[in-house]
Amino acid sequence: MTKLEAIKCEKLLDEAIRNAETANEEFYKAGNNYNTTERHILETKAWNHRGYAEGINQVLAVIGFKHELMVELGKLIN
Repeated sequence: MTKLEAIKCEKLLDEAIRNAETANEEFYKAGNNYNTTERHILETKAWNHRGYAEGINQVLAVIGFKHELMVELGKLIN
């Protein structure tokens, strides 16, 4: 893997972590919301963010990218 590819993978990893954190925040907000419509909207957004983060995680794992933040991403997703 070239240096440029590694930098791009790190940017993708950062984006995945941001999306996983956003998903966790939205799941938390949805759990504390009593309005069923608002809860459904927040849960749908959260699942979309989580799916995006999981997809990036899978791609980085398949191409063999290794970084200490991959562990953090795995914890955020699960």
